Amino acid sequence: MSTRGRLEDYWTAVRRRGLWPPILTVLLVAACVAVFYIGGEGADTGPWALALMYIPGPGQAWYRSFSALVSHVSEGHLWINTVMLIAVGTLFEVTEGPLHTACIIWGAGNLSLAFHGVFHPNVVVRGSSGAVYGIMFAQANAWQACGRRVAAYVAGVSQRVAG
Repeated sequence: MSTRGRLEDYWTAVRRRGLWPPILTVLLVAACVAVFYIGGEGADTGPWALALMYIPGPGQAWYRSFSALVSHVSEGHLWINTVMLIAVGTLFEVTEGPLHTACIIWGAGNLSLAFHGVFHPNVVVRGSSGAVYGIMFAQANAWQACGRRVAAYVAGVSQRVAG
């Protein structure tokens, strides 16, 4: 099948199921911003700092694998992650849906925490960089699998969202 045929099949499937609003992406960005500014800024200075960090090893609280994704070390770290999440997460969630997006965010986020624990077992982790990279790679895989270019993808999403 030609590239054009795969692209048309992909958009036919997207059109049939409809575009999803990026609710999960918006909620995750809002959680990141709220935790940073309400919980206190800084790596070790805020009142929630230690409670939200992912600490490698057994016996840690179950929620830390999520709380580490929404807490950030610095304002620069926060804004780089949230801007990237808005850019790539919105595009991915609009076409692939919130369930696929949640699976990618959770899986990539936890894998990044696990790999960090393997290579730096005595260092705590905070931030959603792993989840952002997971969304970026999932989006790149979707582009590659359909055999289309980024420009065609963005143009198609823009056209369908606008009209």
